[in-house]
Amino acid sequence: WYGCTIFCREFGWYCMDRHDKRFEFRDQPSINQVTDFTHTDGHASLLLLRPIADSQWLVAVELSKETILAAANQFLYWMIVAGSLLLVIATILSWLISRNITRPLKSLTVAASQIAEGNYSEIKITHRQDELGKLARAFEVMAERVHQSKKQLQKKAEHYKLLFESN
Repeated sequence: WYGCTIFCREFGWYCMDRHDKRFEFRDQPSINQVTDFTHTDGHASLLLLRPIADSQWLVAVELSKETILAAANQFLYWMIVAGSLLLVIATILSWLISRNITRPLKSLTVAASQIAEGNYSEIKITHRQDELGKLARAFEVMAERVHQSKKQLQKKAEHYKLLFESN
């Protein structure tokens, strides 16, 4: 609250602050409308002028813009803080969730590379109950079948080699 001021049209447009300092208006303020003005000391205010019935006097209610905007600025500050905090939490949660998905996929990639190199014994795939777990189990079954097929082919190749050499 910067001050309550009374204006008189007879002597020109002026205002008196609570310290009895007189300030002149540059432009005539609007009656029955909120007017934006700045005091000569630099304080920005909002002003509402209302005429007093059957007189040439006006009553004005003046509020400092700083006072009016303080609550909005404080709300905005807390919204920025809360939004930033939520952004940080969402980023951390997203990273954890993506890590939870990519870790089994990396494990499957390593296992596929080991199978491609012919190493069937060191396949380590995590067991989960979701779709990635189903994929890992199917991959393990496939790897075992490939390993068994390879063993059978090697046995058959060895058998045919012995047959061929004995003839």
